[in-house]
Amino acid sequence: MLIIPLSGKLSKSNLPALTICIILINCFVFFVFQHKDDEHYGEAMEMYFTSGLAAVEVFHYLKYIEHTEKGRGIPIVQEPRELSQEAIVKYLPSMWRDREFMQKLLSDQIILPDTPLYNTWKELRARYEQLLSKATAHAYGYLPALKNYLGLLTYMFLHADLMHLIGNMLFLWFVGCVLEIGIGRPSYAGLYALTGVLAAFLFGLIYAGNATPLIGASGAVSGLIGAYTVAYGRTRIKVFYSVGFYFNYTKVPAIVLLPVWIASEILMLLLRSSSPVAYVAHVAGLGSGALLMFLHEKAFKAKKSEVFMEDPSEKIPGLLEEATECAKKLDISAARPLFEQVLAIDSQNHPAMIGLYNLEKITPQSEHYHKASERLLAHLSRIPSESETLLEVFREYNRLSKKIRLSRDLLYKMIGGFISSKHLREAESLIAYLLKVSPQWEHIPLAVLNLAKAYLRTGMKEKAARCLQILSAKYPQTNESKIARNMLSRSR
Repeated sequence: MLIIPLSGKLSKSNLPALTICIILINCFVFFVFQHKDDEHYGEAMEMYFTSGLAAVEVFHYLKYIEHTEKGRGIPIVQEPRELSQEAIVKYLPSMWRDREFMQKLLSDQIILPDTPLYNTWKELRARYEQLLSKATAHAYGYLPALKNYLGLLTYMFLHADLMHLIGNMLFLWFVGCVLEIGIGRPSYAGLYALTGVLAAFLFGLIYAGNATPLIGASGAVSGLIGAYTVAYGRTRIKVFYSVGFYFNYTKVPAIVLLPVWIASEILMLLLRSSSPVAYVAHVAGLGSGALLMFLHEKAFKAKKSEVFMEDPSEKIPGLLEEATECAKKLDISAARPLFEQVLAIDSQNHPAMIGLYNLEKITPQSEHYHKASERLLAHLSRIPSESETLLEVFREYNRLSKKIRLSRDLLYKMIGGFISSKHLREAESLIAYLLKVSPQWEHIPLAVLNLAKAYLRTGMKEKAARCLQILSAKYPQTNESKIARNMLSRSR
């Protein structure tokens, strides 16, 4: 079973910088420091077999289990050299998984110091360990049998392969982002580190003889998952789940996921006891994360459930579709609030503005039509690529409304847009309108000067001269008037 919690509300203002940083560190360690691990493990294993060390240790393992249930059917040999290569390969994985045997072996309780073979074995074992230590995963992973306590911290930044890394980083992203936003970076950083350490420490208590390095961020990530379920308790969150080939989405209280995840890990532990996956560390991480978050909530009571609120923009496609259907039926009273709802979510939604404008032009003398026209024209005037649409809508507005009721600022923006797109006749008509209704407005001189320059660029010298003369006569004290007089004097 796979369960992935989902949430939105991520933006530049609440970017989960620490989660991104942890992911980048894990990727950096894997691709920079671990890229030769397979090569180093290969060298160590070659030495392990060719030196006879494998035969010695498997031989003693077979003697160790000879009178147990595990020892049924094992080959009867008197010396390590009598073991066939096939028998060594067959029993070696069982030996490595037998944590009790490995603990005794490495603590000199299997090959005793007073036996003739001890010194040779000890020397070969030291050489083997030296070769293994060249692999970053072995050097910095956590080995309970060796009690390398630095590994309790470093193991969580190491991974066995690319899929191991990707799987852990995906869960870290889905869960970590929400926690970082919800409880704050300091608490989040402490939680990640502490649950990772506790997961490995509890794993080490149970598997004290484990000589295979524990690596991977899954202990810390499990801790975040446990903390996540407690932090958001009864908050209903959206989750993706799959069972076999079936998958779907649903909403459940966050706390419900804790027993489901713990039960899933315990089940995997029972069914796959020989798996290299550290299910015990997962369970320990889940439990410690839940406990630490419970204590954190008692102390600070700080979380942000709004990170699970649905993004309003997700409603836009459905609202637009419904509004368009109502508009086709000329149901203005039903379509208008739907378009308005879209614009309340996204004030610059182009389809909603066009749809609302087309709806309101059914009644061109109404206040609704005027507001829809003004909003659409203001929107179009900000987009250079929509100059033709701006012209078309303005001409239609001018024809249907019979009277311009647009603000001066909007008219000024439209003049600039018409000049840039070389629709100079419309720009001139708007300037003439402003000269009539608001001749002293401070932006008129610049608009007239820009129009004159546009006429000159298109070779319409007479119209340009007329604009410059108006500018010189009506606004003699302005800087634009001085420029106009200079331009007129040079043209004579």
